[in-house]
Amino acid sequence: MSEDSLMTQELQAVLGGMQIASGSASPEPDSYVVQWIAPRLSGSKKVSEYRITYKKILLKNKECDDPRLWRVHQSASPTPTKLSVSGEMSSCRLERLERDSFYEVTVEALVHNMAACSAKKLFKTDDKVPVPSLATPKKLVRSNSRSSYTASSPRTPNGHVK
Repeated sequence: MSEDSLMTQELQAVLGGMQIASGSASPEPDSYVVQWIAPRLSGSKKVSEYRITYKKILLKNKECDDPRLWRVHQSASPTPTKLSVSGEMSSCRLERLERDSFYEVTVEALVHNMAACSAKKLFKTDDKVPVPSLATPKKLVRSNSRSSYTASSPRTPNGHVK
């Protein structure tokens, strides 16, 4: 048996697997935060880095609300986007995504520069354009002291807040 084969078997034995825990749309509709649960390692083995690969996809049954029922029809991206993060990380923000689109993300745990285990997830980006806050702007009003300012809401001549 070769040294590489033994190393692979050892890595598979010490790793308890990993899974993508969750993901969340960020405030921007063109990004997504993927989170994962690190694999369980025995002894002094540590994940040196995570390799994240993601690509836009087309689905066969995208009308289903349950992501567990989604099935990949084909890739819509000619080449996937690849990132690497430290083995101490447990999340990564995916950026420059298209709004209202489906993606597949794969997270691989690397130990000694060898892929030990991986997990996949399908997700959909938000279709909404962020709306700026509609809060009434605050006006700075100078108080009696020389350097003190306080925030106040604009008022009508009769004293009511606008």
